[in-house]
Amino acid sequence: MWSWNGDGRRICFNALQKSHTGTDSRCISEGHPVPPGIGGEKIMVADYICQGALTFWGEDAQLDMVIEEMAELTKALLKYKRAAPEDKGVYMNFVAEEHADVEIMLAQLYFIMCKYSDMKYHGDKIKYRDEKISRLASRLDQAETKRCMKLKDISVGNSGGNR
Repeated sequence: MWSWNGDGRRICFNALQKSHTGTDSRCISEGHPVPPGIGGEKIMVADYICQGALTFWGEDAQLDMVIEEMAELTKALLKYKRAAPEDKGVYMNFVAEEHADVEIMLAQLYFIMCKYSDMKYHGDKIKYRDEKISRLASRLDQAETKRCMKLKDISVGNSGGNR
């Protein structure tokens, strides 16, 4: 289905060498940025497959698929939450499958957004992620401080002889 081209880095899919529009020998990596810091042959192959899906089916169809797969993950999570304890394992498998689907579609979303923003999307996404992680860390710290204060109040209240 795929092969390494002459430079040893890009992967061209034989099925897509003549695209649905009839263009000859179009490597699917053209025009799609590869995220910085992503390495490893397996990840590169997955990225090129995602780019191939974008080339073959088009952005509109793949954006619809992003939405559909996220909805399926939501449904799987709801079923997992409602499952009886003895059935959690079965529903965990459904969540894992949908989680994988969403990751694949988010990779395609990334390529679509970077294509139109000349990597600005990548920078914005990293900035927002870092801000949100920082906010989460702050909230976690505040919640832990509040919990410790409650535990301290409880232990002080119980040891004071006020029974």
